[in-house]
Amino acid sequence: MSNNQVTDVCYGCGVTQPYGTMEDVNENDFDIFCNDCHPNKKVDILEENTETKLLYLAIHQMYEVDRGLCNMTTEDWIQELAKCMNDPDYKEKFWTEYREYRKAMDA
Repeated sequence: MSNNQVTDVCYGCGVTQPYGTMEDVNENDFDIFCNDCHPNKKVDILEENTETKLLYLAIHQMYEVDRGLCNMTTEDWIQELAKCMNDPDYKEKFWTEYREYRKAMDA
């Protein structure tokens, strides 16, 4: 870019882009983000494998939709991720919990 061009600077990673090409987080903050860093960036789940899609949908349904728009804090998610990464049976336990949850929701 030439020195005369006005640019936006990503608050997340510092990359510069032409002015107006990044998004604000909201109307009250002046933080702007590139597409890769934007906090509201959605995962393109359609590009993932089938198992990942199913897990995403189950987690989204159980925690975001049916359980009060997810009352889990960041700390709660970090603890769950740590358990997930260290427990070889975590996924099997999750699917058992999810099936029980769906039975209760469908009753």
